[in-house]
Amino acid sequence: MKKSIFNVFVLVLFFGAVIAQADTTVGPNQEILKDGKPFFPIMVWLQPAKNIDMHKALGINTFSGTGAGQESAAAFLDACEKKGVYAAVSADSIDEAEIKALKDHKALLFWWMPDEPDQMSNEKKGALYSPDEIIAIYNKVKAIDENHIIGCTFTTFQAQGSPQIKSSLFPKYMPGMDMIGFDIYPCSDGRPERLDLMAKGMDILNKYDKGSKPHFVWLEVTKIAADKGRAPNPAELKAMVWMCVVHGARSIGYFPHSWDNKKYAQSRIPEELKAEMKIVNKQLTDLGAVITSANSKIEVTAESKDDCVVDTLVKEGNGKIYIFTSNRKNKPGEAAFTVKGLSGGEIEVYEEGRKLPLTGGKFQDKFKEFEPHIYVITK
Repeated sequence: MKKSIFNVFVLVLFFGAVIAQADTTVGPNQEILKDGKPFFPIMVWLQPAKNIDMHKALGINTFSGTGAGQESAAAFLDACEKKGVYAAVSADSIDEAEIKALKDHKALLFWWMPDEPDQMSNEKKGALYSPDEIIAIYNKVKAIDENHIIGCTFTTFQAQGSPQIKSSLFPKYMPGMDMIGFDIYPCSDGRPERLDLMAKGMDILNKYDKGSKPHFVWLEVTKIAADKGRAPNPAELKAMVWMCVVHGARSIGYFPHSWDNKKYAQSRIPEELKAEMKIVNKQLTDLGAVITSANSKIEVTAESKDDCVVDTLVKEGNGKIYIFTSNRKNKPGEAAFTVKGLSGGEIEVYEEGRKLPLTGGKFQDKFKEFEPHIYVITK
């Protein structure tokens, strides 16, 4: 994402066109709460109002931007209200008078910080925005509006463990934001074998805020650059989404912009990825309440065989145990699972049309490169 194309971040409710003014907070499980109820934003980056319907058809419930300059913040909020969606306005792109004027708008859900403040600025000979500058913006907004949270996106460099600024600066940014995330595009960068950077980036965020804030990530859904890389394939997109969820994501965002063929497009998502997005976004929507709930006290261990490394996240809901898993390696293999406190039964592999036996509290399954599985056990 580039600051030059950013002004507004839009959250769309999936459940109808009529919206009411909403307050947002952070819940005890680091989930985003709208009027006290958790939800899982599924986002897309910087699209004009005319593209809302197109992306909603893919299962997107969150839209970003003022329409690439086609609408002002106020006009975009009005358009969002008419479409039945919510918006979060970039706090650095408007003055205090506009914040006061927009803070009670029915379409406003939360505010947004300057994009990628940890970029190196040659002019400043340091961060594009220092922690003090970010905190000053945060305090300015909160002094006017205490009823909406504020988010911030860091660069891909921090997620790789190679930040452009000193690592010690990142925790100092934390008082200036309520939710944090990063953008990362390994396939477009020509490194599809490094999808594990999703897991690494999410784990690094936990170190910055000690797991106290909602975390999110922006993922590629197109071939971004004209001169290198490619778009992810459907299996890679699915892998990236669930790897981030297993490692604590409370929101997923997509970057659909492309400069391929030497012609810029706000959204150039290949048809095969559109089909996969519909599937995975419906799953995120259906399982959103489970994903944002407290972690289960039921202990599940995974012993990975061969060259795969399988990570797990255990949740409960609707009288069921959900075991979200992700192979963080680009090597296939098998994993043996132990579910403490359970003996026998049957495990449903979520939306894969197959079941596995649970014997003596144990089961096993095979994993392809970076493959995720979701296991469901009825109590």
